[in-house]
Amino acid sequence: MKQKLQKVISALLLSAVLIMGFSAPTYAVTIEPGQKSGSFEVPANNKSGIPLVNKTGHPINNLKLTASGTWNAGGETPSGIGPEGYPNWPGQKDFQYPDHPAFALVAQSKDRADDVRTVSVGTGLGFGNDEGYSFLMNDKPQYYGDNSGKVTVNWSVP
Repeated sequence: MKQKLQKVISALLLSAVLIMGFSAPTYAVTIEPGQKSGSFEVPANNKSGIPLVNKTGHPINNLKLTASGTWNAGGETPSGIGPEGYPNWPGQKDFQYPDHPAFALVAQSKDRADDVRTVSVGTGLGFGNDEGYSFLMNDKPQYYGDNSGKVTVNWSVP
């Protein structure tokens, strides 16, 4: 009886997570003094994004970014979505960032709400010390929970 109850509770918890949307734990990636390059992964189901923060002690004028990998948005959406997403997707106005391609990897400034960038190959970002961007997929807010996969972001300081 106890094992059946545990299975029922596990199933209910999983259902609640899928219905409410899952956001993987968030950690901050930092650029430290003297560090010239690095990489981090952005899980497709992370609605809040993975922060990248400048801790060098000075501004970075042109951080070079390259994103690679594919992810799946679930439901009726095509699988194998790249960081560039799908420009002009039907219903794009309902996405978290409607001015950016549907399903694209985006970077949202932690300090300026209107500063959102689409990240793909050769994207450049500039930001001051202790400033940062959160990286996440541009999906409809209620559908992050059915996403799977991840995109890798490589960065370098010129």
